Amino acid sequence: MSPKTLTSRSLEEEVYDSILEAIVKGELEPGSPLVEARLSEEFGVSKTPIREALIRLKRDGLVESAPHHRNRVTTPREDDVRQACEVRDWIESQVAARCAEAGDEAVIERLRGSISTAEKALDKRDEDAYLQAIRQFSDILVEAHGNRYASRVLDTMNNVLSFIASLSRGTAGRRERSIDEHKAIFDAISSQNPRAAAEATSRHLRSIEKDSLQKLAARNEK
Repeated sequence: MSPKTLTSRSLEEEVYDSILEAIVKGELEPGSPLVEARLSEEFGVSKTPIREALIRLKRDGLVESAPHHRNRVTTPREDDVRQACEVRDWIESQVAARCAEAGDEAVIERLRGSISTAEKALDKRDEDAYLQAIRQFSDILVEAHGNRYASRVLDTMNNVLSFIASLSRGTAGRRERSIDEHKAIFDAISSQNPRAAAEATSRHLRSIEKDSLQKLAARNEK
């Protein structure tokens, strides 16, 4: 994990954001140790903001306590992955269906742009741009749907869902599959087919769940 230069924001916020980014991008894998003294030296700060950031990450479910008062990146259980993906499916499949019913051309164009950007980023092997475009696809749909309660639930789960998605990206072909699955959702929405949009979204999320569980099983076998 590359340390970042701390800005005028609170040290705890900066440390939190940096560790969070490293976890959801897969730079810090499940089980990776998070030693306060080492992190303090890496960031050039005292242990206090490190400790506070780790407490927040524990609340997010991304960090867990290990024996001897140590911390490490959480290793999700199968049930964690299944249940998180299930909740996301409940919400996003209906969001996609509603967007298909609406047939908003501006939304459709934004979705098209998200897919195009993801494809170009993948060709250039620009991981940051790829991740941003992939996340934007779902964000566009949730924003267009306009249900603030659905948005609030997904916001609350965002870090865990990003963590699960980072697990799935460890499987061969995941990035290409995500783009293809987004295209299927897009085709259904642009055709104003709510049922197909919901089904394509469910297939996409089941695919992420399958790849995440596959990666998790491979890690557990080590």
